[in-house]
Amino acid sequence: MPTPMDPVLRCCIIHYAQGAGAVADLLNSKTHEPDASKEEFFSKACLVKGNPYKYDVTHFLYAGSDYVESSWFGYVAVATDEGKHALGRRDILIAWRGTSTTSEWLNDARFIIQRNASDLFATAKEHHATVHNGFHSLYTGTRPDSTHSKTSAREQVLDAVKELLNRYKDEETSITVTGFSLGAALATLTAMDIVANGYNKPSTGNRNKSSMVTAFTYGGPRVGNPGLALVFDTLGDQLHLLRMKNERDFVPTLPPGMFSYAEFGNKLIVNTHESKFLKWKGPFGLYAAFPDEYEDELNGTGSLMKTKMEMNLNANAPVEPLALSMKAKMNMNLNASISVEVFQSTIVVTIWIYMLMELRSKTSRRTLRQTN
Repeated sequence: MPTPMDPVLRCCIIHYAQGAGAVADLLNSKTHEPDASKEEFFSKACLVKGNPYKYDVTHFLYAGSDYVESSWFGYVAVATDEGKHALGRRDILIAWRGTSTTSEWLNDARFIIQRNASDLFATAKEHHATVHNGFHSLYTGTRPDSTHSKTSAREQVLDAVKELLNRYKDEETSITVTGFSLGAALATLTAMDIVANGYNKPSTGNRNKSSMVTAFTYGGPRVGNPGLALVFDTLGDQLHLLRMKNERDFVPTLPPGMFSYAEFGNKLIVNTHESKFLKWKGPFGLYAAFPDEYEDELNGTGSLMKTKMEMNLNANAPVEPLALSMKAKMNMNLNASISVEVFQSTIVVTIWIYMLMELRSKTSRRTLRQTN
């Protein structure tokens, strides 16, 4: 990996980590609503002063299902004229937060039975693609008894993207999706959904014009099986995914591979353990993977002491799809010889890990970094 890191890449990682972190910072834990209006959102998140990449929030995103209470989960924003000038294009930003409520924790643990992804991707049947049951239900589910989740999170975000692309159909546009932890899983599904189903193209005007879709995810778990990784590979050059992982964070290694889960996209590993700027976080030596910690390692308060880049920075060089090496796992099943005791222990330990990591994120979250 280049040392120092490419300044443009570094800037993007910090910028979109802040965008994802703003959702958690402004979530009211009692009402499950944002603590700011759309108009004052980035100001309250302290992301206006000194930031040339300015956006306006256009839509708030809510998610709920039969298993998860309806709650505010993120937003859709669009670059202002000033932001467009700094970015070089009219960027549409989608951000999702991580797990917060008890029902969300329990939903994270619904990983053993995966859901067929054919309702999301036309090529899912061909590749036998499946998605984490909890993530799928949260993305596509509804809560008819709620105020905000009568339509699914998926419908909300796709409708918002469609509206904005039609509004700016005569401009150069891009779509960026970001999220932390559970939000990283939702961001991955959202980015794939947008490209696979043509939502990166305006529905009026020039239908041949498409917007590049890029996902920056932080501390995200695995989303689906090797078949889903193959679906990702079919989306070609219109979609790019960079997964940030703290070397001490084990959530990105979950759910376990024994349950037929796969990784895809490009991965950047940051080792905060070796940073002289960050302090020990807890009795188990865990280091928080909240976006703040990624920012610290990449901005002026931290140093990229030790990183590994599992990606090709040369856009013109061929990269062998990660999913191709996983084809042999397509028909992987649980070994029937696994005892009931081991099976139950795996479930309990995994639930405990998810809850510990999310509790860790809450307790490590710092106060807003500056006064606007």
